[in-house]
Amino acid sequence: TPARSQVNVVRMGERKRVTNPAGPEVLEVLAGSRLLQATQVEIEPEHSCDRNGDTDGTELFMYVLQGQLEMTCNEKTFLLRAGDSAQDDGSRTRRFRNIGESRDLVLEVVSSCSAS
Repeated sequence: TPARSQVNVVRMGERKRVTNPAGPEVLEVLAGSRLLQATQVEIEPEHSCDRNGDTDGTELFMYVLQGQLEMTCNEKTFLLRAGDSAQDDGSRTRRFRNIGESRDLVLEVVSSCSAS
């Protein structure tokens, strides 16, 4: 973890890229520390994925970079398109479903209220 005065730069070619064995999405870790985790989620057309909630005391922010998807959380479904964002309690499980004809790209940021 970088010191508070240190800037942590992650170049595009150096990002950790993971294909989820439990689902069709590809995750790219953009940044991560004890207080913040930023991930780019890619979902191919006609696919869906479940994103598990984090621990209590976290906040979720997501921004749709490309495509259109349904996000279901707490039995409510929301239609999100490129440029839309959502914020919620980060401990809840959510389901993303690509309803478009092209790949979805979603920026997902989870922050923690404490460094524990």
